[in-house]
Amino acid sequence: MSSPQRKPQQVLVLGDIHESAVEYLGGFMTTVHPSQVLGEHELLRLVPDFDALIVRSDTKVTGALLRAGHKLKVVARAGVGVDNIDVQEATRLGIFVINEPAGNVAAAAEHTIALMMTLARQIHVANNHVKSGGWHRSRFEGVQVRGKVLGIVGFGKGKSLVVPWYFLVDQLAKGLGMRVIAYDPYIATHAAKEIERFDDLTMLLPQVDFLTIHAPLNESTKGIIGARELAKMKPGSRILNVSRGGTIDEGALLASLESGHLAGAALDVFGSEPPRADSTSAKLIAHMHVVATPHIGAITAEALETTSWLICQEVIDILVKGMPARNTVNAARSSIEEHDMIEPFVRLAEQMGMWYAQRFPRSVGRNMATTTFELRYRGCLGTIVNTKPLFAGFIRGLLGPRSGPHGRPVSVVNADIVARERGVVVREVLNCVPDGQTWHTDSVTLVARSSLSASTRIHGIVEPCDKCTEGFTPDMDKRQVPCHCCPTIVCLDRFKTQIVPDGNLLICEYEDEPAMIEMVEDFLSDMNIKANETTVYSVCPDLDLRQEMEINNSDEDDNVLDPTDQDESTDSDDDTPPPLGQMKLMVVKTDREVPARVAELLTVVHGLPDAYVLRF
Repeated sequence: MSSPQRKPQQVLVLGDIHESAVEYLGGFMTTVHPSQVLGEHELLRLVPDFDALIVRSDTKVTGALLRAGHKLKVVARAGVGVDNIDVQEATRLGIFVINEPAGNVAAAAEHTIALMMTLARQIHVANNHVKSGGWHRSRFEGVQVRGKVLGIVGFGKGKSLVVPWYFLVDQLAKGLGMRVIAYDPYIATHAAKEIERFDDLTMLLPQVDFLTIHAPLNESTKGIIGARELAKMKPGSRILNVSRGGTIDEGALLASLESGHLAGAALDVFGSEPPRADSTSAKLIAHMHVVATPHIGAITAEALETTSWLICQEVIDILVKGMPARNTVNAARSSIEEHDMIEPFVRLAEQMGMWYAQRFPRSVGRNMATTTFELRYRGCLGTIVNTKPLFAGFIRGLLGPRSGPHGRPVSVVNADIVARERGVVVREVLNCVPDGQTWHTDSVTLVARSSLSASTRIHGIVEPCDKCTEGFTPDMDKRQVPCHCCPTIVCLDRFKTQIVPDGNLLICEYEDEPAMIEMVEDFLSDMNIKANETTVYSVCPDLDLRQEMEINNSDEDDNVLDPTDQDESTDSDDDTPPPLGQMKLMVVKTDREVPARVAELLTVVHGLPDAYVLRF
């Protein structure tokens, strides 16, 4: 049966985004780029139809707007700062928030130097003086920047995978003969080896002649330069801000200027934009020792075009090509190589979650505190940096693809939140391969224990699909195939299997007796259900998962129950089970969905120890 044709995804583009980039975006997705500024009510009316939103800093993306956009997957900021976006609510709803820090690096750095030179030489005041008919040169004695110290306060953590843009400020300032020192608690030492760094801001401040702020606005940077910090700066020093309003305490700055402690300030950003007439921002703008510009640090023709193209390309990469987000601000990042490598294992983890949820539906209630899960990643999976996609895949399969807040999809953005709200406890273990085990190299194992149902263990790998192995003969080793894209369950509890979780499955565990396959297939036929393929698996004597659990859980951990405990299934009775060697596992692929009552009848009427249905 062919899958229904997917509708093209839609993007709402707001603000000054270069038209050539919007046209390019339109070649991949349905694009709407209103020419006029839209009010809040109009946005609330439009946003439910869109999968992505591209904005600049002048559009406020509120929690209400995000909740109204029930199809939204991505909010893209064409620029660096995301303080105009409710990132916390976007995260809760599973919406990626991405920015584009690379496109305006040169523009912002050049504007920083331009403001510094304007401030040092009083160009703004001299310009007004000449235009008003004056010519008093001696009034405008400035200072040289050559030989002076420029201090940079930067927060590299918020600048994506690119080098923080204040590095270019450093290069430009050194070209003017300045000494540059920096405070940044996040940037790696090796990345900033060419900059003289201070670990303590209070040690940097007394040394600088000019101080420039290059930080996003968040809880840790709000008011980072206040009265105490300004007082530590040397008398006659100057301060610049081309990053975000709110990082400097404007009241404290105004007081420092009026007292004469600071010689001047150059500001491109303010606490309120545009500043209200009676605000501290407005008083700073009016001050004779302040150079003010209307947040134009990133406004150049080149920066606008570059940023527009980069942000549109990333939206295409995420929504159309399925690539990982490069510049997400609310989720861990994966490299393209790592993403491609683990993608089939993400599907495997999701299918494991689906398997457990259908096998033990009573355990998957509104609160799952009675169940503990462990995901074990082996081989190459045990070395990856970001396991969040695997975790999110499992949660999505376990709880349902749209089990997030307000029926939103579960993604790497909100999987932690969804799991926490539902009481799901998952322990992730990397590369736990005990010596002497013969597990496949790259694999995922799910171990689940619940007080409401039997414990279960599912071990899966990813194998080449039929298309990948076309032309292979039985004597060839499929492991040599470079493409592995077919999730396969190779161990289910005590049974060694080769199950592809796909379509409709009936799983039966039974004591080995003649004609059991015919009995089950005839029973299905009586229900007008065709058995397309039936496979029987045996208990593997060498497969001792309990011993493996004891080896890997030897450390004390509250999240993993004692593996020697014997869980009791609510479906079991007190009869002594048959020897393991006599038990078989039958997997029947059917032409349509098998009603749950069929499995119930097989256990109640025909005496099978266990039977259940799965749908993938």
